[in-house]
Amino acid sequence: MKSKKAQQEMVGFALIVVIVSVLILIFFVFALKKNTDFEQSYEVEAFIQAFLQQTTNCSTDYYPNYEDIQGLIFECGKNSVCLGGISSCEILNLTIEKLLKDSLQVGEEFPMKAYSLEIFYLGDDLMFFEKGELTKNNKGAVQKFQDADISLTFYS
Repeated sequence: MKSKKAQQEMVGFALIVVIVSVLILIFFVFALKKNTDFEQSYEVEAFIQAFLQQTTNCSTDYYPNYEDIQGLIFECGKNSVCLGGISSCEILNLTIEKLLKDSLQVGEEFPMKAYSLEIFYLGDDLMFFEKGELTKNNKGAVQKFQDADISLTFYS
């Protein structure tokens, strides 16, 4: 009689171990899925690097010392004015819009369905650009500086 009781206890222990193992496995599956919402992409990172080096037509100190987009982000954050009297933020906005329009083809007929670009200065939204239908399939990159962050996401 004692051997059957021991067998029942062993079966019960084995069932508990199996149930706990399944629960842990389910927990890991959900934990890993949350991390795949934003896939880091070296292609997007390379686009950001090239994008930041684009020369603008704004000079804040003397001609022909034109700012690149990276420098103009900092000038815009400080509310600087270009030598022509136009706001650095206005030049930055126009330059980025043109660059994105000329560089990225977005739409249902293209592999890239949408993009979103966010620029933060000292933690506040400086500029936001978005085009197309956002999907759950995306890849992106973030470029961090001391006072500014740039986040770009491509949706396919």
